[in-house]
Amino acid sequence: MEKILIIDDFEPFRSTACRVVERMGFHALSASDGREGLDLFTREKPGIVITDLQMPQVDGTGVLLAIKRHPRRPRWWC
Repeated sequence: MEKILIIDDFEPFRSTACRVVERMGFHALSASDGREGLDLFTREKPGIVITDLQMPQVDGTGVLLAIKRHPRRPRWWC
């Protein structure tokens, strides 16, 4: 089952996005900030990453740059 990582500090969006992703037949992973998202990305190796850009600590741009440098980056991220 394909894993999709959703990173967003706004909990209502994150929980709704996870429900939608799971109804579509994917396994949803969620993180409330960029640092947690990068940890999950490293452990779970999702095929898709969806991230908010404006977050505290590590923002979405930082997340995307770290994923881009990662040897096992997903096929898609936005």
